[in-house]
Amino acid sequence: MGDWTWELLLWSAKASGVILLVLGLRYALGSRLSASWRFALWGVVLVRLALPVLPASPVSLFHLLQVDSFTDRIPGLNALESSATEGTVPSLPSDSATGEVPWQSWLAASWLTGLWLVGALFLLSRKALAWHLLRRGVAASRPVEDSKSIELLETCRSRLGLARPVELRTTKSLTGPAVVGLARPVILIPESLFQDLPTVELGHILQHELQHIRRRDLWVRTLAGVLTIFHWFNPLVHVAFRQMETDCELACDSSVLRRLEGPDRAAYGHTLISLSTSSSFGTGALGMGGTARRQLERRIRMISKFKVSSLRHQIVGLTTFALLAAVALTDGPALAKTGAAAEKPQDMERTRETIARTRTIGTAMMSYLTEACKRGLCEPSPEEKLADPIDTEQADWSRCPVISHSDLEAKLVPNFISQLPAEDGWGNPLQFCLQRDEGLGRSRGVLGVRSPGSDNRYTGTVYSGGPFSALEHRHDVVWMDGYFATWPVSPEQ
Repeated sequence: MGDWTWELLLWSAKASGVILLVLGLRYALGSRLSASWRFALWGVVLVRLALPVLPASPVSLFHLLQVDSFTDRIPGLNALESSATEGTVPSLPSDSATGEVPWQSWLAASWLTGLWLVGALFLLSRKALAWHLLRRGVAASRPVEDSKSIELLETCRSRLGLARPVELRTTKSLTGPAVVGLARPVILIPESLFQDLPTVELGHILQHELQHIRRRDLWVRTLAGVLTIFHWFNPLVHVAFRQMETDCELACDSSVLRRLEGPDRAAYGHTLISLSTSSSFGTGALGMGGTARRQLERRIRMISKFKVSSLRHQIVGLTTFALLAAVALTDGPALAKTGAAAEKPQDMERTRETIARTRTIGTAMMSYLTEACKRGLCEPSPEEKLADPIDTEQADWSRCPVISHSDLEAKLVPNFISQLPAEDGWGNPLQFCLQRDEGLGRSRGVLGVRSPGSDNRYTGTVYSGGPFSALEHRHDVVWMDGYFATWPVSPEQ
């Protein structure tokens, strides 16, 4: 329970790297990057925030930064790497009886989950309230019946090639024009503004709001709102989406200006200034005039210096977008391994459970034999005295007397372990071996526990001692005579 919180933190951290990269590109390229391409770059951030795992690539930003180690997602697994030597057991937090994660780890994961849930629900409730108020405002609005205004709307819609019908309404709940509605777009204009609005300014407003509809900016903003709830704890996400909204308005202005001539562009700027009220549109609405003073200055400055993007600007924008997508919308090769490593994300947790259970059972066996020694049952037989020394390079399971789970349970429970696991982390039966009580020896093969791995198939009976990659979930895990003969470790960075 709770491993997904660490996944979420890594997921959001990767998105933070992409956000910083986008901010750096915008600053470095400056005016060489058109408003439309600046806004398009945020689309890469949205995809990165929406998808936790993406196709692998050697040119991935996260491969180059070496942050794609799959085992980094599960705290404590790296501890398997250090202490698997003769006479020692890898240290992994677990309950000595059941092999489960201890209650402290469970409590920490639960606390993180609860904290995330509280923040997400709080932000969701705020957005839901804003959406409800907006719906009430739309319901209380009145359709525009002026024939000239309706004709102007249809003319603008026809010029943009919009086949979807768009409704024009007036409202008392807003202080500036806005567009709402994903399936049925509605352009809202305050009643006080509409009464004295010149035809030219109304045309500018309609063109701007229709551009939002044509570009599907409302869908982008809705997706951003959902992702903000999911990644509410990441301050860079909030910074990115505020900047994205500004770039959205700049891109929309740019789309309108491309269809206007010189004098009309200046008039468009005057319309923007006249609408520069501090409007609060709420969730699900975009408006021409709802811009903070600093962003308004940027929009006016862009209008005054506007030039239709040249071929060079388009090439710069397309190249930047393509390179950003290549490095940001990919993951490191560690996430693309085939075979057992790519089977299921839960396999890493099952590896941890297997190690913990194997260690717990082996420790109980050793405690049992220690007690047997105290009762004088450890004196080796003459044959065992002549046995070869313990081979630390190789483990031979065939020399290990196999014992059934029920027989072993009778020896260990409840004095040495409260509950004896019968299966590994994948639900496959574990194998146990334990020498008889009389004449216990010290040669190799006295006791052991082994798991067949995720494929439930043993590779043989003789194992070359040493570690294997934690991503190779099909590898057998073998514990014999007080230490791990084969065990998983973190993949090399």
